[in-house]
Amino acid sequence: MLILNEVLSWDRSPALLLCKHSICTLGVKDISLRQHCRQKLIDVSMEISFILNRKTVSIDVDENTPLLWVIRDELNLKGTKFGCGKAACGACTVLINGEAIRCCSYPIRLVEGTQVTTIEGLNQNGALHAVQQAWLEEVVPQCGYCQPGFIMAAVALLEKIPEPSDDEIDNEILNLCRCGTYFRMRKAIHRAAALKMESPEPIEKIADGEE
Repeated sequence: MLILNEVLSWDRSPALLLCKHSICTLGVKDISLRQHCRQKLIDVSMEISFILNRKTVSIDVDENTPLLWVIRDELNLKGTKFGCGKAACGACTVLINGEAIRCCSYPIRLVEGTQVTTIEGLNQNGALHAVQQAWLEEVVPQCGYCQPGFIMAAVALLEKIPEPSDDEIDNEILNLCRCGTYFRMRKAIHRAAALKMESPEPIEKIADGEE
């Protein structure tokens, strides 16, 4: 908290940008505290427009705000998770123009004019993406916290390599899972690849309780 207090006491200076960008790496998860910090640290505010889950959105925020907090706090989509704040664990993975990006340290100014997809945007009209279907079939999650990031990374991988080997999966997806569900995720990615080959369209949603 001493560091945070020093951060809040700084005036407009070149160090402000680094400080503001690093606010999430201090482990500040409380929304009210983050918003308080953001108000104290505002340097340059600008309107950013981009396509989020197939809908155009515009938002007026500090240009250095990490995309993760715009998605979660401003746009109220909670599927994308905070893990480390340093783009190291992959819990915050989203797709930007089809590429898997760890958005906890990705400044919102770089998102202008792009297409962003979060875990909420994978299904279409209630139909599951092949990766989501495969995750259900293989019962991948344990605690589940990191799984949205893994699913998004898997979607990007299958667009790049339609039938990846185990080695390609391990080399391309470097997200971390504390529960150690990697072997189930590999099986699910292979299953998703097969489902995409069978049907490129989203898969019909499984009814609640249906097996």
